[in-house]
Amino acid sequence: MASSESISKISETLGNKFFILVIRSTVKSSCRYIKQELINFLIFSNPEFSRQGSAKYDFMNPDRVIVGADNEKSKERMGLIYKPLTDKGL
Repeated sequence: MASSESISKISETLGNKFFILVIRSTVKSSCRYIKQELINFLIFSNPEFSRQGSAKYDFMNPDRVIVGADNEKSKERMGLIYKPLTDKGL
């Protein structure tokens, strides 16, 4: 997959540090494939349900949020990303 190759090259350029990759695809197999390709990454599934032309608004005002993580460290990190929204009661 070209996207995982591009991401891998970028991570090499940045010194092969540890990265977080959030996959916004609603395609179930996307995370599984990318996880095989990218080793230095925490990978989250966070499908988006935004309308065309209103992605920013829909992100900040979601009617639902679905997050998938395969370990506790991933779940904690994703919780930090969404903390401003959960603090507002969303």
